[in-house]
Amino acid sequence: MVALLRRVTRLLRSLPAEAGPTTYVAPAIVEVDVKIPTKGKYKTPDKKARGCVVHYTARPFDRGATDAKSTLQFLAAQGLGCLVMDRDGIIYKAQGWDEVAYHAGPSTWKDTSGVSLYCMGMEIMNAGMLEKHGDTFHACFGGEIPPGEVREVQAKDNIKAGFYHRYTKAQEDALINFLLWQIETRGMDIDWIVGHDEVAPDRKQDPGGSLSLTMPELRALLKSRRDAAQHRSSP
Repeated sequence: MVALLRRVTRLLRSLPAEAGPTTYVAPAIVEVDVKIPTKGKYKTPDKKARGCVVHYTARPFDRGATDAKSTLQFLAAQGLGCLVMDRDGIIYKAQGWDEVAYHAGPSTWKDTSGVSLYCMGMEIMNAGMLEKHGDTFHACFGGEIPPGEVREVQAKDNIKAGFYHRYTKAQEDALINFLLWQIETRGMDIDWIVGHDEVAPDRKQDPGGSLSLTMPELRALLKSRRDAAQHRSSP
């Protein structure tokens, strides 16, 4: 726990200071004309998403809006839906905030099954877990990833050991900002901000080592940012 708090403190110091009591700036979100098959409203008392599942796409990722829209179309064709974030941290959205779309598959969190019915999903454009062949790193779809974009990690918390394509700094900053925005404006529960590898650990690895934090560290960081903002705004 002490090591976790120290790492969160370092992360807090590395992020830009906020002006005023808010913890976020308005996220960059682009509405995309892709029909997502929805499943009604969330199974929460207020019918809003209680949390968010963090994913990586493990698909081609380097054409910005083109690949983001292609990912949304790919998901829709399978009866799925998510927000999608490109490598610059821009978020692409095709469904209403309060409309359920499947994205987590068979999944459980806090003894609750069917996490898609309670949480929105965020697909972050990224090659995902990689295979190493000699001195080169390869994605499941065949792309080669430069070594400077690769992170090797040991098993820890939600993360499975291996080589991962790193999220960009723009993606990590945008993810944290988006989640703080959801927490402050829509009442998202930080304890329901989870990795796909936490809610479906027997079959999923995302976000794994693509994110520079473990998911418990991310939740601790979000709580620290929220609490600091609340302290600044109190009389």
